[in-house]
Amino acid sequence: MKYIFIVFLFSIVSLGQAQNSNAGEELKTLSKEFKVTTPTEEGKYVESLDFDLMNDTLYIYHSKGFLESGSVDEYHYFMKLNELENVEFKEMTMGDLTMGMLSFTAKKNEPKLIFKYGTKEEVFFSLKNDPFSEEEIQSYSVITLPDIKDKSRYKKLESLIKTLIK
Repeated sequence: MKYIFIVFLFSIVSLGQAQNSNAGEELKTLSKEFKVTTPTEEGKYVESLDFDLMNDTLYIYHSKGFLESGSVDEYHYFMKLNELENVEFKEMTMGDLTMGMLSFTAKKNEPKLIFKYGTKEEVFFSLKNDPFSEEEIQSYSVITLPDIKDKSRYKKLESLIKTLIK
């Protein structure tokens, strides 16, 4: 009887990890669709959003700027899935411009979500060596989404992340 329980427990844990693994792969695939290049007078303005699942943490890398000139802003978000209360897709319209956003809320609205600004190298180096500052730990994050043609992808992204929140 003890062995049956152990096998049953192992199967449940394996199933949960497999579901997260599948969702992680789906997030990576969906990320490829959140890349937009817009020609401007200054050059090509590139905006991208990449999602990755690192164990129990949702990692979001948002970059935007002019790659040719090296003028790129990089934003990093780290959110433990079990600390997320909700994710919601929202649209905001200002004049002719409509922007899509993802809003994340931590459970009990306590500061748990980590936001860092800088290059990937700087951020991952600081994660290993520096404690977080008050500005980097927050209970609410809003991420602006690149303006893509297929708006249904925003809802798919919201739905996929909601399935990961426990």
